[in-house]
Amino acid sequence: MGVKDLFVNPHGIRAGWRFLLWWAITLTTTAAIGLAANLLFHPKPHPFLDPVSLIAGDLLQALIPASLATFIMATIERRTLRDYYVSAPGLFGRRFWMGTVWGFASVSLLIGGIAALGGYSVQGLATTGWPLLYSLLVWTAAALVIGIVEEFVFRAYSLRTLADAIGFWPAAVLLSIGFGAPHYFTKPYER
Repeated sequence: MGVKDLFVNPHGIRAGWRFLLWWAITLTTTAAIGLAANLLFHPKPHPFLDPVSLIAGDLLQALIPASLATFIMATIERRTLRDYYVSAPGLFGRRFWMGTVWGFASVSLLIGGIAALGGYSVQGLATTGWPLLYSLLVWTAAALVIGIVEEFVFRAYSLRTLADAIGFWPAAVLLSIGFGAPHYFTKPYER
C-alpha cells in the first residue's frame, strides 16, 4: 500500500478525505466571508432573535460557503446535486408539505406539553395588524431559510460522502450529533 492509496481508491478520492475537504472549503469560505463583512460593513451586534439578521447570517455564513464547497466537490467528483440528495424538482412538493405538517404538529405537541406543565402561557397579543402580519411573514421566511441551510450543511454532501465511508445510518447518527452539539453547547436558549 503506497502513499497514494491513503488518499485515492479505485473510485477516486477516498470518502473521508472528500468529507474533510468539503468541510475545509466550507469553513474557510465562512471565515473569509465573515472577515470581508467585518472589514467592509463594520457590522454592529444585532439584536437577539432578529429574523432578518438570522436570514442574512445563514445565507452568508452557511448556505453560500456550503454551496460553493458542494459545487467544487461535485465538479471534482463529476456528480450532480441529485447525487447529494438535493433535488430541485418537487422542492415544494408533497414531501415538503408532509414535513411541514409533521413539523408543525411536533412543535405544537412540545409547546402544548410545556404549557400543560405550567412552563408556558399566552397572555395576549403584543402586536396586531400589519406589524403582526409582517412578523409572521419574516419569521416564516427565516424558518424556511434556516431549515434549508441546516439540511444543506448537515445532510446533502456531508451525508452522502460520510455514508460512502461508513454507511448511511452511522453517518446519519454522527451528523445528527454534529448538528445537535453546536446547538447545545453554543446556543444557551436552545438547550
